[in-house]
Amino acid sequence: MTHTECKYVVRDDPANGMTITVFPSDLSHYQFYDSNLISAGLIQLRPDGKLHCYGRAPKLGLANRPVADSELANEQFQPLLSWR
Repeated sequence: MTHTECKYVVRDDPANGMTITVFPSDLSHYQFYDSNLISAGLIQLRPDGKLHCYGRAPKLGLANRPVADSELANEQFQPLLSWR
């Protein structure tokens, strides 16, 4: 693992809409399982400061949605990334 690579899950929560949860890669996607999960994988901070989603969560049977998940991550975390 590099310092810029973690795992993530995306939920489509009726109350909060689409949200992404990022966590250390030594944890399992399964620890974040609930019935609202729609995608999962790995997330990486690229040198240009953008987040990129890829991979899958085999135990959950979920793959990533590269474009949609990356856009959601960059939108949700833009305030944290804008300091760069």
